[in-house]
Amino acid sequence: METTLPAEKLNSPLVQVVVHAYRRAIVIATLLLCAAGLPMLWITYDSLNFIWLMLLLVVAIGTNFSLEVHFIRKMTAVKNKQGWLADPDDTIVVDTQLLIDPNQGLLPPFAFLPAVLLAVGGWWWLGRMIPTSRLFVGLLAVATLAVFIGLYYVIQQQPPRSLTEDTAVNRRLNNAWRHTWSLQFVAGATVVSLIPGMVALSISIAPELAQIVVLGYLLVLFLFIAWVFFSFWRLRNTEDAELAHTQTFQPDSADYYWRYGIYDNPNDPRLNVPNRVGGNVSINIGRPLGKVILGLLLLVLAGVLVIVGSQLFRADFNQQAISLNAGADEITLQAPLTATKKVPYTQVKQIKLLKQLPNGVRVNGVATTHYRLGHYRIGKRDAYLYVRHNSPVIELSTAKTDYYYTGTSSSETKLTYTILKNRV
Repeated sequence: METTLPAEKLNSPLVQVVVHAYRRAIVIATLLLCAAGLPMLWITYDSLNFIWLMLLLVVAIGTNFSLEVHFIRKMTAVKNKQGWLADPDDTIVVDTQLLIDPNQGLLPPFAFLPAVLLAVGGWWWLGRMIPTSRLFVGLLAVATLAVFIGLYYVIQQQPPRSLTEDTAVNRRLNNAWRHTWSLQFVAGATVVSLIPGMVALSISIAPELAQIVVLGYLLVLFLFIAWVFFSFWRLRNTEDAELAHTQTFQPDSADYYWRYGIYDNPNDPRLNVPNRVGGNVSINIGRPLGKVILGLLLLVLAGVLVIVGSQLFRADFNQQAISLNAGADEITLQAPLTATKKVPYTQVKQIKLLKQLPNGVRVNGVATTHYRLGHYRIGKRDAYLYVRHNSPVIELSTAKTDYYYTGTSSSETKLTYTILKNRV
């Protein structure tokens, strides 16, 4: 709970009462939040599911923070009553022996080479199959790898932590901490770098096999997330085991600067600081740049939620959101969450009215119970879908691309087909 207690008081009955109450509260809150998520199994509108999920996320974060604040106050009350409080200390304790080669446990930078090669290979393969996606996929791959490599650099620059007066223990703890974080960043970069190749492979094979490929990747992603949690658990157990056998545990006692899980110390020049116990890293919001980073993060998250939520609402509940406009010289297809396409009549080779939408593979789009939008591959051709889940379906074919559209009803779709047939 990021509140410092004397080592000899950790097993005090007064402390254990607070600890066990905190654990019970966390378990109860977790069960209630899981139960609150069950309605999402029956909600068929993505916009409502999205809002419900975001509300649960906010409630989960708020509940966790509120419980932390509540029990930190309870523990502080115990410390006050028993006279266990320590004076604030601005001193940053560093074992100078650790400054000699502080990154022994860190994986070398060339460990990112497989991820880079996979990303470049997947980008080249996908670019050959879908040239229009080359720039987007390339920028996405570069940005993703840059994030992981940047985080690796942050860990590399962290000063070593001195949790005890024993240099050997400090060295083992720092090596374990840096090894775990660097391994997670390298593994994360590798898992993400598989996406361009996975998409290219899905497009080049039969839809049935493509589903197996996608499910296989989702399994890899799930296993990676499970491994991340396991590695943090193992790191914490390693730290607890090391500290349990030392009599010289010396965490910094600056409780004043650790306010409810947030480090706020304007006198500390560090931007990124390790937590006093545990393998995590925090931002020092006492520094101006720390405030800027926190503010930008909140702004970006709020912007994404508003933009994505509003577009999903339009697609679910605005009957005119998915539209086809037959103009004088061209056909305009529009829908939320996907690009607007303009198709000149002179480029249209064929118009068909199909009984149902052919099977295909999604490249970059949305597929829900009520609609399919965006870029797909149907057969061996690029296809852009503006389709509600009703029939029949209009198919517009150009030399290289197919477009699929349905109106709000069967009669509207047939009327649109007749108009297009007369104009082409």
